[in-house]
Amino acid sequence: MTSVAQPLIVELDSVLSRAPAAWRSMTLRRLTDLFLVDAASYTDDQVAVFDDVMGRLIEKSDRRTLIELSNRLAPVSNAPIKVVGALARHVDTQIAGPLLERSSVLTDADLVEIADKDHREALLSIMVARPHLSEAVTDVLIRRGNPAISRKIIDNPDDRISESSFARMVTSVEGNKEFAAAILKREDLPAELRPWLDAALAE
Repeated sequence: MTSVAQPLIVELDSVLSRAPAAWRSMTLRRLTDLFLVDAASYTDDQVAVFDDVMGRLIEKSDRRTLIELSNRLAPVSNAPIKVVGALARHVDTQIAGPLLERSSVLTDADLVEIADKDHREALLSIMVARPHLSEAVTDVLIRRGNPAISRKIIDNPDDRISESSFARMVTSVEGNKEFAAAILKREDLPAELRPWLDAALAE
């Protein structure tokens, strides 16, 4: 928190302690409007002030408001990082989903932590829809997810896959020739795993 913003935050905390839910939601919407009008021009310190204020407002905001906020912040490259992190970790997938699927503010470490702690298939299915995923993230998704999630990763050439994850998928083929053929199409498939897939297709 910047020294300039600190008095504002102290005053806000006092107001919020007695503010009704409707006021919180209205204020959060207006603050989000203000942020989005000129988000690209804000300095890191200015975004941090929005982060502190919005972070306090979301604590007791209603579900509808949080879903709306998540959708509005998802495509913003400099969205308030703590707010994004809190919403992305929300137990309600309607709130967390837009950010897990689209937010560039979330780091690989964030995604790995979320996928590793909360491995509901609905949540993992949302995360795997991101346009590209690192090896660290696909490692968790392949380990935690179902075959459909693995298949989505295989079918996205922009998703990076580690050798250990390739091996995990190859050993899980179990007669699924369509899946074996899809894995074989990956240009980054380690050469030593190809004979296993060739054998599966020959059965």
